[in-house]
Amino acid sequence: MKTQAVLELRKSINAIEGYKNNCANNNGNLPTGAQNFDKALFGGIALGKITELRPDAYLSELSMLGFAIALAGALLQKRAGDLVIVNDAYFTQEWGEIYAAGLQGFGILPHRILIINPQSREHFHSCMREAASTNGLGAVLGMVCAKNGFDLVSAQKLQFAASQGGAPCFLTSAYRAQGFCAAHLRLKIGPRPSRLPDWAQNIPPSALSPLGAPRWGIDIEKSRQGSIGNFELEFSDETYNLCEPPILANRSDELQIWPKTA
Repeated sequence: MKTQAVLELRKSINAIEGYKNNCANNNGNLPTGAQNFDKALFGGIALGKITELRPDAYLSELSMLGFAIALAGALLQKRAGDLVIVNDAYFTQEWGEIYAAGLQGFGILPHRILIINPQSREHFHSCMREAASTNGLGAVLGMVCAKNGFDLVSAQKLQFAASQGGAPCFLTSAYRAQGFCAAHLRLKIGPRPSRLPDWAQNIPPSALSPLGAPRWGIDIEKSRQGSIGNFELEFSDETYNLCEPPILANRSDELQIWPKTA
C-alpha cells in the first residue's frame, strides 16, 4: 500500500508540473505529424534532449527560424506549457524582433510565449540552463550566434539541464557558427518553393497568385537514436502540424500515346 501511494503521488506531481505530460510515445518522443520524418527519428522529437537547427546558407537563417517556430507550434499542440524563447541580439539586428502575436499562425497563442533578451554570453547560457531545467514548460527555443556559442563543458551542462526539465529544447545556430557538440539531433534547414493551394492551381500566370504553405528542405545530419536522410516538409495551418507535400501526378496537356503490345 505504501509503495502504491508513493507511485500515485509521483504521478500527481508529474501531472501538475507537466513533465512528459501524456504527449509522448513509449520512446519519449513527440511526433511532428510528418510520418516519414517521424519514422526516421524513431517517433519524433526527443523530450529532454537538445535539437540543433542550422541553416544551409546565410540567407536561410530566416527560413530556419520559421521552421523552428513551426516545429515548436506543432509540438505545443500535443504538450501543455509555455514556449520560452531566449533571444540573441544578433538575430534581432539581422532579422528583427520576434512578434509574438504573429506566431498565432503557427498555433502558438501570445499568452503562451515568454521572450528573454540576455545581455551577455554568460547571461545567455544561464538563461538557457534555467529554462531547460524548468518542469512544466512546453518547449524551449534558444537563438545563438557565433560569439555566444557553447563549448564542450557548457554544452554538457545544458544537456544535463534539459534532461532534468523534460521539455524539447531547440537551438538555432547562425550560419558558420560553432556546432553544438552535445546535440541529440542536428538538422540543416533550407527554404523550398511553396506549392499553391488546390483552389489556385488553375490561376493564369498573369494574375496575382496567393502564397502557398511554408516549405523547407530538411537534412538530418546527426541523430543519436534515429537515421539520417533528406526530407521536404510543409506546415499545415489547418492542423498546425508538419506534413510531407503530396506527390503530384503528371497532368500535362499533351496526350501520351503508349505503344500497343500483343
